[in-house]
Amino acid sequence: MPIGFLTTAERERLSRFPEHIPEDDLSVFFLLSEADHQAVNHQHDDHTRLGFALQLCTLRYLGFVPHDLGTAPSSAVGYVAEQLHVLPEIIAAYGSRIATRTTHLQQVQRHLGFRRATPLDVYALHTWLLKRALEHDKPALLLQLACDKLRREHIVRLGITRLERFVATARQQAHDETWRRLEPLLSTERQAFLDGLLTPEPTTGRTSHSWLRQEAVSPAASQISATLNKIGFLQDAGVNQWDLSSLNPNRAKWLAQIGWKSTNQYLQRMAPERRYPVLVAFLQQALLHHTDVAVELFDQCVWDCHSEAKQELEGFRKAVAQSTNEKLTLFRELGHVLLDDEIDDPDVRAVSFERVPKKALQEAIDETQSLIRPRPDDAIDFFGKRYSYLRQFVPLFLHTLTLRAQGPDETGLRAVEVIRDLDRVPTRRPVPNNAPLALVTDAWRPYIREPDGEISRRYYELCTLWHLRSALRSGSVWVEHSRRYADPDTYLIPPAEWPGRRLEVIHQTGTPGEGLQRLVEREIELEARMAQVEKLLARKDSQVRVEDDELILSPLEADKRPASAEVLEDLITARLPRVELSELLLEVDTWTHFSDHFLHAAGTDILRPALLPQLYASILAHACNFGLEQMAQSTDISYRQLAWCTTWYMREDTLEAAFTTLVNYHHKLPFSQVWGSGILSSSDGQRLPVAGKNRHARSFPPTLGYGQGLTFYSWTSDQLSQYGSKPVIITARDAT
Repeated sequence: MPIGFLTTAERERLSRFPEHIPEDDLSVFFLLSEADHQAVNHQHDDHTRLGFALQLCTLRYLGFVPHDLGTAPSSAVGYVAEQLHVLPEIIAAYGSRIATRTTHLQQVQRHLGFRRATPLDVYALHTWLLKRALEHDKPALLLQLACDKLRREHIVRLGITRLERFVATARQQAHDETWRRLEPLLSTERQAFLDGLLTPEPTTGRTSHSWLRQEAVSPAASQISATLNKIGFLQDAGVNQWDLSSLNPNRAKWLAQIGWKSTNQYLQRMAPERRYPVLVAFLQQALLHHTDVAVELFDQCVWDCHSEAKQELEGFRKAVAQSTNEKLTLFRELGHVLLDDEIDDPDVRAVSFERVPKKALQEAIDETQSLIRPRPDDAIDFFGKRYSYLRQFVPLFLHTLTLRAQGPDETGLRAVEVIRDLDRVPTRRPVPNNAPLALVTDAWRPYIREPDGEISRRYYELCTLWHLRSALRSGSVWVEHSRRYADPDTYLIPPAEWPGRRLEVIHQTGTPGEGLQRLVEREIELEARMAQVEKLLARKDSQVRVEDDELILSPLEADKRPASAEVLEDLITARLPRVELSELLLEVDTWTHFSDHFLHAAGTDILRPALLPQLYASILAHACNFGLEQMAQSTDISYRQLAWCTTWYMREDTLEAAFTTLVNYHHKLPFSQVWGSGILSSSDGQRLPVAGKNRHARSFPPTLGYGQGLTFYSWTSDQLSQYGSKPVIITARDAT
């Protein structure tokens, strides 16, 4: 493992002043208190007072003082100089004698309570870093956490190269500690099972590892059954009994990610001490993932069946509209006969059959019977036609997953158990009369009983599944070995562990230790915000007002663009060079070095320069949405090379880091400051069609088009840089 994970430029950046210090940080760290002024005023000359004060504020802000104070941002120097009533330019005269600067730094340390690290401090930092490395494997994050810890404890930050070695050592120790903690779980038999995951089956030529990595592509019954078979395979292997609580969840997730991304050959080349923890974490995460997918597909499949039933009901209503009109005409004739006082009562029957033949009346009555709908009409009978389709996977679904309820008495789970009992016997049996019926709503009640009074198994089971879907969505029913549908209490730190972790969480989150204090802070903040709102509403020219206890927002009228802007646009367009998209991508990388953030999934190795063309081609292939195959045909780069680069280097975390670099670079450009400060944001979703099968895709609402698609929700700053996007299900509201 390489010791140096930072580039030369990154080491230099971490050893000097930041290029820009936010206003909030200036007011917090560079504001001199009365005690600070007293310490500063012990110096005689103006330039020594300014230099001393700048060292004091810098140590408080960075945890160390860079060697060259002349590189401090002008905003910070000016902010401190203004408080001392001196000119900021005189800082250039400070520090001509190194001894003076050293003496001042020692005085500043004593004033702020900082001290140099002792061997005991270094040992404590090593121990603390090992714990953090078992939580997070990103070296840059570990380095930042170490710097923050030293500053919190008022220890002068160690040299960046030394801290870099500490982080690398902690990461290696984390690998060794991971093996030590999992070794009791890895018996000889289990190691053989893990190795067998990477061995191709003679009949299919496919390994169990690659089979488990396959994703379901649609909420079809066959896909749900295939997912449940994967869960059954993992349960038969005892994965649901493995105790990985000794590993931090983040560590387990990182190891599992390597298992998802790695090929069989790569895993086989790993040392056993690395391979087995990866496979163990992969299998457990696969169990969680496929359980989530199974429940998600069940949810969508049941909803699709219900939606199809509603559509069929609408079609039925349209089809019977003409027939309904005919029946109304017929019964109107009979009504006239009954209401005609000139027709004697004994003659009513004969006259009725003269106007409406008996056979026609019988047919009309029979047909009318099929037109009568219950109230409320929720298309339950049409939903019942999907029963045989749902039965293709429902018995396996209920048998494979372990369902739990929040309360001691959950009617839905008792109904599920009734269905399980019925499925255990091959012969068809009726639903017992003591089956729980509290989950049967008014919409289901007309169908739940057969003509002979027995409970209808078809509709009872469908009603139970519909209730189960709602309970899973609300969290009142949860699933063992699931992440998304887990017990809501597991999202919280266990009460037994909280006392030992409370102080560390408070330090890392920067929150007060007392809940009441936090509530008071939020109340004060809310009152301040409400005061601003009241002033806004009180203004006569405000676009926001309250009428009849409703908030009214007046529409904004767009200003017409002046003719001079049109001319300027044409002039700018004429002067802009026509650049190939690939050349632009390469040039931007030379400015921002965003490619440095594409790290290998199994380590910290960045892409070698010779592999950068593969990265650029992969980025363009995905960004332009024409795929790797077409890109391979358009370039001299093979499909295998593009797929390899995409698999190992293009992940959510690496793309996010690269995007952050681009947005930050764009934010610092002088021209960007003309458009805005970067504080405000606009967000919106765009619905785009999806080709092929995708389990996250949903049908477009009728008003928006046909086919299936996804919503891509994007965030754009007032500097016109898009700093985030997220695909969401098309039927979800953008606001949520």
